[in-house]
Amino acid sequence: MDDRRVVIGEVLRAHGVRGVLRVRPTGGTLEGLQRGERVTLVTREGAVRAATVVEVANGPLLQLEGVDDKDAADELRGARIEVPEDRLPPTADPDEFYVRDLVGCAVVIGGREAGVVAQILQRPANDVLEVRTDGDPLLLPFTHDAVLSVDLAARRIEVRGDLLAPDA
Repeated sequence: MDDRRVVIGEVLRAHGVRGVLRVRPTGGTLEGLQRGERVTLVTREGAVRAATVVEVANGPLLQLEGVDDKDAADELRGARIEVPEDRLPPTADPDEFYVRDLVGCAVVIGGREAGVVAQILQRPANDVLEVRTDGDPLLLPFTHDAVLSVDLAARRIEVRGDLLAPDA
């Protein structure tokens, strides 16, 4: 079994004095956690520890077994909350992708390989692919107008050839 994990949230700070954590979700998975479910915490220093969910509440607030006071909660500030990759629900829309699936894909512009997706930048108008090239990074809009196809099985994203200036 694959033990790859994905980040579903980040601990922002303690909430109150009883060890409740205020967290920033990175998707809908955090709210779907159930009492007794196991998560992995990765601290800012890189320490890894397993934890059991006691309760998830609106806000979102998260209570974990063994985190019983404000000091224990404050020690987790900045920690990533992770779950096994297979815990993520499948995407319902064929035009919806997980960032983790796009990173590392080859980007082809007008039949010519341009580089590999390094990260996805979230911008107000649309997401942007940051493509690692031999030179400076290339930023491409991740829109229906710019992207012709995404083939996750082949790890390939095809972009319109006329999107860039001829010398790009």
